[in-house]
Amino acid sequence: MHYETIQGKPVPIVLMGDAAHTAHFSIGSGTKLALEDAIDLANEFSSGHGVNEVLQAYEARRSVEVLKIQNAARNSTEWFENVNRYSGMEIEQFAYSLLTRSQRISHENLRLRDAKWIESYEAWLSGGPVVPPMLTPFKVRGTELKNRIVCSPMATYSAIDGVPQDFHLVHLGARASAAPPW
Repeated sequence: MHYETIQGKPVPIVLMGDAAHTAHFSIGSGTKLALEDAIDLANEFSSGHGVNEVLQAYEARRSVEVLKIQNAARNSTEWFENVNRYSGMEIEQFAYSLLTRSQRISHENLRLRDAKWIESYEAWLSGGPVVPPMLTPFKVRGTELKNRIVCSPMATYSAIDGVPQDFHLVHLGARASAAPPW
């Protein structure tokens, strides 16, 4: 916060957006920061606190958000300053690198934004059909499994009326904790 003297009285001046904090243009943050600043300041004024308290709370809260944006901008700037490092990549990898350069957009965030594109990228990356990660959910008809680890029924002769018993817990637990044969 800054004070200007107008007609002999100190008047608080609030700087927003690029006037208060800047980030590299490559992430398009100027308008975003200015709008978020204005919204946050308006919300803070609606709290009913005095001007000084409002402005201090506003500056404290916005400084954290600005640091996040500036960190993303620093990553993006570095990417563009070293674009020769990426220019020899296949177009799929180059595009992925460009989209994730600021580290504010993750792989899963790309999936939310454009699932079809990220699926095609994953297929390109794996060289064929994409095999889902082992610990992701798997749905079969009306049943959803927490992960893709499944063991076929064993020692069914020890079940009582088809219901697994303590024997099965011990038997399957031993298989789960055993070292792989390779």
